[in-house]
Amino acid sequence: MEAIERDAILLRLIKSMGERGGWCGETHVQKSAYFLQELYRVPLGLTFILYKYGPYSFDLSDELVSMQWKAWIELIARPFPYRPSLSVGPLGNRVIERSQPLLQSYVTQIDSVAECFATMKVAELERYATALMVLLEKPGRNSFEMVEVLRRLKPHIEPHDAFGAVTFVEDLRSALSRGKAAC
Repeated sequence: MEAIERDAILLRLIKSMGERGGWCGETHVQKSAYFLQELYRVPLGLTFILYKYGPYSFDLSDELVSMQWKAWIELIARPFPYRPSLSVGPLGNRVIERSQPLLQSYVTQIDSVAECFATMKVAELERYATALMVLLEKPGRNSFEMVEVLRRLKPHIEPHDAFGAVTFVEDLRSALSRGKAAC
């Protein structure tokens, strides 16, 4: 996928999350892009690694800085101790408008991810995205094995929260495989 195509998809994702009342900080975009690529099969071409708050892409972080520099996205200041939110600016909206043929191919996935994850708290996003990473790393694991691995990777996650994250991701994956709306 070309960089401009990826940017258009990411801009549409940020806009869609904002329209749903999402915080839309970088962590939200990181985790939502991870789900969009890995579970919803939108070929963003990003490399994710397990990092402090779950799957993280340095490439995506660089891309967001680049989009800020181009004035495609804007930072919205939030009161201390919160970090800023991202919002699509007028130039970013023009990129979205010009990319409609491409975006039509992915609008269902983008809107579904935004609907699912836009208003979640960062701790939830960390659990769910890490659970997906664990599932994709070795798909044959049963739920209890996945919870064990998730807790080993993220010991601060309580057992019941880890089990809830694994269940959420398994249910989401199952719904998507049946062509059902997720979340």
